[in-house]
Amino acid sequence: MACGDVIYRSTLPHNDGLTITAPGVALALAAASYLWATPGVAPGFFDMFVLAFAERLFRPTFRKDDFVPGKKLGEGAFGVVYKASLADPKAAEKQGDVVVKKATEYGAVEIWMNERVRRACASSCADFLYGFRESKTKGKGEEYWLIWRYEGEDTLSALMQSKEFPYNVETKILGNVQDLPKGIARENKIVQTVMGQLLFALDGLHSTGIVHRDIKPQNVIFKNLVPSKLLILEQQLIYEWASTIFLRSSFWIQGMLLRSNIS
Repeated sequence: MACGDVIYRSTLPHNDGLTITAPGVALALAAASYLWATPGVAPGFFDMFVLAFAERLFRPTFRKDDFVPGKKLGEGAFGVVYKASLADPKAAEKQGDVVVKKATEYGAVEIWMNERVRRACASSCADFLYGFRESKTKGKGEEYWLIWRYEGEDTLSALMQSKEFPYNVETKILGNVQDLPKGIARENKIVQTVMGQLLFALDGLHSTGIVHRDIKPQNVIFKNLVPSKLLILEQQLIYEWASTIFLRSSFWIQGMLLRSNIS
């Protein structure tokens, strides 16, 4: 008979290995389902501590003195948005115009969100270039700045006010004029393409746990001969993991620009 005590442990029976039980399997499946279910605690953890760190080693960085603010594009409770250009002429020629935002609230969270979406669904979001924190020019404290590549200003709302709608967006989303007479069939194809792009972009956004709550024509922006884009200027809900947010907690932050692919 195998026996043993605290002193003579070698006389104890050897462990035959891991024993798989039904409760153990159920518990493991439940844990995996929780960690990978939207918004994805496990992917968020990997993104924060692996992908984000690796990305910082290769992406260019900017400071406030690197760009020259131009026309104001909008202002709200969460900050002021400007169209701008880089101060270095060579860099400005290569980079093109940019959109910069001086955040007044939740700047750190907004930077994290844009970086998270850029890594998780790059084909569905605007090219977010960089976000940083600097001391205020006047007064005490610090302010956050965010930079995107400039994507244009033609909104779906403005195009819908034309008598030619939806034909005036046909070449913008399809690349050419369809070989169909004007009528319901042709209009349906144009509208369905617009909605398909919209849903594609939202699906990429939702996969990260971010919910957009203000879809409207004023927030849809077009650029000739490239996929349409969604300009999201209202608040969004983050329901995601981050070191500055409690696990699976919700947070309201300023929006950003999304890109959708042509179907």
